[in-house]
Amino acid sequence: MDGATWETIRDVQLYHKVNPDEESYYSQQDLSSQVALDKISGVMEGDEEWGVRGHGYVMKRASFKAPRGTWHVEKVGPFRRSGGEWVHCWFDAFRNLRAAAPSNMGQWVGGTLLAAVTNSNQIIGYPPAHMHHFHLYQKDHLSSVFPKFSILGSETHGDASCDQAGLGGLCYLAMLPKGMGLHRPEQFFFDALINFVARPKDPSGDEFWFLAAVNLADDRQEAAVYGAPVPFAPEIPDFNPVQYTEAATFRLPTRGQSVNWEGITEICRFDMDLVWWKFHSHWFYADDLWVIVDATPEDLGLGRAPLVQREVPCTLPSAWAYPKTRPLLPSESSGMTAEEFCDPARSLVPSSARRLGVLLELNRTGLSIDDVKARIAQSLTSHRSRTGRGALLFDPPPTREFSSHIDNQAYWSRPLAKPAFSHIARGSDVTIVGFYQPQVSPVPEGQTVRMHAKFWGYGKP
Repeated sequence: MDGATWETIRDVQLYHKVNPDEESYYSQQDLSSQVALDKISGVMEGDEEWGVRGHGYVMKRASFKAPRGTWHVEKVGPFRRSGGEWVHCWFDAFRNLRAAAPSNMGQWVGGTLLAAVTNSNQIIGYPPAHMHHFHLYQKDHLSSVFPKFSILGSETHGDASCDQAGLGGLCYLAMLPKGMGLHRPEQFFFDALINFVARPKDPSGDEFWFLAAVNLADDRQEAAVYGAPVPFAPEIPDFNPVQYTEAATFRLPTRGQSVNWEGITEICRFDMDLVWWKFHSHWFYADDLWVIVDATPEDLGLGRAPLVQREVPCTLPSAWAYPKTRPLLPSESSGMTAEEFCDPARSLVPSSARRLGVLLELNRTGLSIDDVKARIAQSLTSHRSRTGRGALLFDPPPTREFSSHIDNQAYWSRPLAKPAFSHIARGSDVTIVGFYQPQVSPVPEGQTVRMHAKFWGYGKP
């Protein structure tokens, strides 16, 4: 980007808010997760005024050719950080690239990069910048993926940084293999929340910018794209059905070890090769995440005593099984009944609206995480001897082994997880197993126990 010519746009519509902590962000009535999704989808359907102008921030825009298409870059700022705050920002991204269907056909997104950067476009790593989430929403009425607007393949989370050969924040770059791309959407929208965990070097606050970049190619360029990969996402389901403040997560006990799992039948109806993948979990409590192909939970001994998950039926959040970690919903003070709270029509996860969560607390069994892993491995070996199928696709390195300490504070970088194989046969069943326990003791003050346990991937048919 050093040789690129930057255009400055001063009349930029923004939503920008600074909160003292994460809980304050989630308690914003105007930006609870369902409301935020409704707002973003509404904004992307029209051109109405939704943000603030005349705020003093600017957008800088540039583009440059690359071997595999053209990179388009936008950054908004300059902002100042003081340390400890949570900064939230929306902006209407890449308005100059809008292409209403069907004019966007035959054009492709080969990669994205979302990050906080300095004025000289250097990515700000972790620490000090914990990128809680950076989402580049994509709207496309021709998309084969429901809903017609999503962040699939165009997002960055705090655990996306890596500690691998010094790459660090460069791991925020998501690039598909040569010859492959995602269908170019009609338009984009940027949504980010960043937490600065260390004090600035400059007493007046260090400068930073929110940056989004997309790589676009079309069928007529040398960087021709010949096919789009197919998304698949075996993951532990998000429970807590209404999900207003929970951001599509599930809750964990604050102490001890626990496990949960989910089986996905026929993850694909055709043979495919894995070409892109990522994990997403919250590292203070995430111990490990296994992805096993060609084996159901039953094949792995899951669901048989003593490995039986406890289901918490859907009632008001006050019935949550684990004190101090129950869901916090504004609906509690608004008089919502249990029937309304458990209504699938109100839920972001309708299939889970009849339960608050499913989890196996290992202190109830006398087993440890290592014991459960050994039992699963033994069952997998037996399953393979009977059927000739079943293998561990991913066993990511323990996150705690990729941590550093500064002033007695632990900081993590996600280790790069490499698949044991890439080919997934048609009709394969997939089981994902999450293992949880506090990764440091004590867990730093203010860290929540909301948990994601997701694996996202793209396959080449």
